[in-house]
Amino acid sequence: MSLLSLTDCKEEILATAVEKRKQRKELEKDERERKFELEKKILDNELELARIKLGNDLKDWLPFWSQFQHIDKDEGPEDKFQYLIKATIVGSRAREVVESFPTNGANYSKTLESLKSRFGKDDLLVENLFFSEDFLKAWNRNNTSGAPTEAKERLNNLMPFLKTEVEGEERISLAMKGFGLRKDEDTKRRERN
Repeated sequence: MSLLSLTDCKEEILATAVEKRKQRKELEKDERERKFELEKKILDNELELARIKLGNDLKDWLPFWSQFQHIDKDEGPEDKFQYLIKATIVGSRAREVVESFPTNGANYSKTLESLKSRFGKDDLLVENLFFSEDFLKAWNRNNTSGAPTEAKERLNNLMPFLKTEVEGEERISLAMKGFGLRKDEDTKRRERN
């Protein structure tokens, strides 16, 4: 009887060892799957951030902010701050603003406010989104005061400026017609030379 019970004990020990090994393999498999999912999530976030870079251009703010604010919801402030660093272009004004704050969760909201005040000004966004670059250069040259003006005052100054610009274009057009040239022909000649 002791032999039988010894054999039974060996079988039970072996069965337990086999069961423990199966459980360990299942746990290792689950751990690998969790690690894979975590790496995939991190990679997805990095790919998402790679698409929404913010640099020096005001035109980049709206696409950046429309995507970044959705990333912003579920993470802690420290993670959000790291995302913010990754989402700015190295050496850009936006990165300088972000790096001017110590990287901790308490400064995250201050950093966002600073970015919004630098890039999210409505009047500057409207100007940069709706006016051509040539127009903006002329408009900024015309703005001689140098002192910051209110949006309403800038809008009031815009109409006389536009009138002057249109009159100037009309004079150029008349002069070119007087010499028998058209603007598009002159442009083509310059491109050929």
